[in-house]
Amino acid sequence: MAGDPVKELRAAADERRSGEFVCVADAVEIHVYLQNGRVAWATDSNHPFAFTRHLGTLVELPPEVFREVLESCRGSRAPVGETLVAWGLASAAQVRAALRRQVELALETVVGLRGGQTLFLARTYRPYDPQLTFELEALLSEIHEPAAAPPTGLDSIDGALLRRLSAAIHGLEWAEILDGASVVERTAREQGPSRVPAGLVENTVLDGALYAVTRSSRGALVGLSLGMGARRSLWCRLGASALLGRALSDLCRLAGTVTDESASRPLRRPWELQLEDDDLELSHAAQPVSWGRDHRALDTILDFMGKAPDLLAAFVGGPEGSEPLAGISRRGLSPEQCAAIARRRSALLNREDLLPRAAPDAAGMDLHELGLRLRALGTLEQGLWCFAGQQPGDGDVLWVFARAAVPQGLVWAYLTSLGRQLLSPESRSRSA
Repeated sequence: MAGDPVKELRAAADERRSGEFVCVADAVEIHVYLQNGRVAWATDSNHPFAFTRHLGTLVELPPEVFREVLESCRGSRAPVGETLVAWGLASAAQVRAALRRQVELALETVVGLRGGQTLFLARTYRPYDPQLTFELEALLSEIHEPAAAPPTGLDSIDGALLRRLSAAIHGLEWAEILDGASVVERTAREQGPSRVPAGLVENTVLDGALYAVTRSSRGALVGLSLGMGARRSLWCRLGASALLGRALSDLCRLAGTVTDESASRPLRRPWELQLEDDDLELSHAAQPVSWGRDHRALDTILDFMGKAPDLLAAFVGGPEGSEPLAGISRRGLSPEQCAAIARRRSALLNREDLLPRAAPDAAGMDLHELGLRLRALGTLEQGLWCFAGQQPGDGDVLWVFARAAVPQGLVWAYLTSLGRQLLSPESRSRSA
């Protein structure tokens, strides 16, 4: 729902609810986890590694040891903080300080929003150590609303586009403007072909996607259609220090990329929605279509989509966009359309070699327990969002689809939350 995010969060805490509070705006996504109204964990897309970075200033924790902790927590579902204390790697006071830093940054982000979409997913957790949870009001009382940032005025495209991008976007490593697969202009002082393979360009922005992004803890690769003819596009790489949500918003604004469902392109693809307004207003109770043989995953997806009416489809497939293992679709989007998109866009997910080579520190590992993924992608198609994330363990990929009118941050949140539920012991036990 749209409204005052702080008011909605306070209401959930006052009601002593347990679950995941999600808030998304144009440039940021925040998750706050409550247990009986107390804050057990919180994270936002602008500060995803604050916990491990702050903990690293308090204790010496080698990356390989922290990885062992995470692997143990994935299996036992024990909280990371409590495990660090139980293993003697940090004191309760040190873990609480790092947790508080992470939670404070997320709450400061919520307080600084001027509105946003909110969602509460009721969930039951194993009991947390009360010493490692926080009263929401005590934290909010110490946060002061930041002043609004002045407008940048960068809202048009001209011959200095790349210079504007370099000046405006923190963490931009390089950028190229392409015509087809040929470089027209680039930030780097070098000659030769594009850093982006021609096949990847053909399977994304030249194949109906208005923009496409693949991301990991190491950074992101972004491609946008420039709308200056059917074959012109902008590609850039963002380092791990970039604030991805804000960078994407600025890139689209500076490059003039349309990011809503009114966008039109001269060429339509077979999977593009061609629904009338009445079709899009079908009851959420309309009979969904399911496919695949993994009944445990089907039950989890169906239950989640019942709480997320904006989703058109979700399915789990192999790493190469292979046949879905389990999926649910509704409201006019067919399994064949979903599979067609996945086969084309999986080329983006599988090009980790195009991302920055090294993570900045131990926090750059895949921290599934902290709500992150090994790799993820997002594309804006004609009329819909397509997001996907690699699942830890067997490498399967979760795909979700939503209408383009839905804020993209909310779709990222759906991807993260559904992926976490598919990996939960309760979900896995259904197939036992």
